[in-house]
Amino acid sequence: MKVNDYLNKIFGRLRVISLNSTKKTHRYFNCTCICGNKAIVRGSHLTAGCIKSCGCLLENTFSSSVRNNKIKNSQMGKNN
Repeated sequence: MKVNDYLNKIFGRLRVISLNSTKKTHRYFNCTCICGNKAIVRGSHLTAGCIKSCGCLLENTFSSSVRNNKIKNSQMGKNN
C-alpha cells in the first residue's frame, strides 16, 4: 500500500494520522486510538490485523475475563 492509502483509515481501534518514519523497508505510522492514546505502529502490522489498538483492547478483554471468572467462581462457592 502507498502512504496515502493508510492516512485517515481505521484499523481496528486505530486511526492512522501520519507517517512517522521509514526504517529499511518498513513504514511506521502515528495512530490515535479510540480511547485517546497515541501509538506508533508498523504499516504491515496494521494491514495484517496484528495490531488493533494501543493496548486498551487487551486491557479491556483481560478485565472482562477476570470479572467473568470471579462471577463464575463466586457462583460455584470458590473464594478468590
